[in-house]
Amino acid sequence: MSMPAIDPRVIVPSCPRGRRRARGPFASRISAVVLAAACVALAGCGATPQGTASPLVEVGQGSSAGGGSPSQVWAPGSSVLGPATSDPSLAPSGGAGPPANGSAGGSSSPSSGGASAPDSSAAAAPSSGPEGSSARPAAGTASTPWFTHAYVIMLENREYGQIVGNRSAPYLNSLIARYGLETAYYASRHGSQADYVDLFAGSNLGVVDNTVRDLSAPNLLEQLDRRGLSWHVYAQDYPGACFRGAAATGGVDLVGAPGEYERAHNPAISFTSIRADRAGCSGRITSLAGFDPAAANFEFIVPNLQNDMDVGSVAAGDAFLRAFVPRIVGSPAFTKGMLFITWDEGTTNASARGGGGGGHVPLIVVGPHVPAGLRSARPATELDLLRTLEDNWGLGCLANACRASALTAFLRR
Repeated sequence: MSMPAIDPRVIVPSCPRGRRRARGPFASRISAVVLAAACVALAGCGATPQGTASPLVEVGQGSSAGGGSPSQVWAPGSSVLGPATSDPSLAPSGGAGPPANGSAGGSSSPSSGGASAPDSSAAAAPSSGPEGSSARPAAGTASTPWFTHAYVIMLENREYGQIVGNRSAPYLNSLIARYGLETAYYASRHGSQADYVDLFAGSNLGVVDNTVRDLSAPNLLEQLDRRGLSWHVYAQDYPGACFRGAAATGGVDLVGAPGEYERAHNPAISFTSIRADRAGCSGRITSLAGFDPAAANFEFIVPNLQNDMDVGSVAAGDAFLRAFVPRIVGSPAFTKGMLFITWDEGTTNASARGGGGGGHVPLIVVGPHVPAGLRSARPATELDLLRTLEDNWGLGCLANACRASALTAFLRR
């Protein structure tokens, strides 16, 4: 394990090795205690400049890349040990925490015409891993978050080429021109519910269809709760009161066309741990009518089937976003926020790393510090989006997200 670089401005005392020359018995004891405490605080007499995020370090033999599995995962500066996973493919890789110096982890500003931004965190390849498996969250580290509010809007069933450059989606393409676009983003598989569950749990948990499921596994919302962070799911035409049905039809819900709510697109309600808190479930999974961009740190927006392009057209989805997105980007909460707009799957079998996947889909990244026209061509999936949220708040990582990497090309202080 390499020691962190030491800022020359930081004075690092040497560790006491035996008795120091006394300048008086009381002074000797004081000196020894102070030096010992300083050494413990600086993790073995190394020092990390103030504000630098401590990386996760694998302890034990082997790694996910080498075919072994780490015995435990330790976050320097933390007393918490995360249990090792029994499957090497789920071993945490450490990811890239928010850079303390305000850099974007290797990203660069675009040149004219929208240049690609190289991303130095692209070492870990996303993988779907063993289906139905999950890993308990490892210990996480965080310095200053890249953002304090995150919004994710998930749309349906469109390939990259059906959105980017499509005249039927003028608003979406205006966002692409003004903000950022991940040009090599792919759905892990086909089947809507599986991709939504992937985003919330780092694994599809064995889900392969859109039937009603009751899932008992660690998930993003639990991670946020443990950190004392807030979340809210806004689902158009959702009846409320912890409704567990497969579907519901409603009228116009805030903006857009009237349509149908589908439970398969609302992963939160399928996790039994979330439903167990009846009051919290009722208050934190609601229809879109009461949308508040400052309501929570993480907000997941589920348009109805007409507005998410599932049964509705690209033009209908674009019109919905034109009416809704300004409520986010025009909010004071968005001055330190990020909006991610993506699709659950496309219409081809394209994948991030070869083999069968769920299609090549857009990921539009909107933020106050995202340079206009920024492009990143680093292959990514919904697991990388999940890892971005986890790394931002120091949540650890879930299942296959442990092998993904944060989308640092778009992130700034």
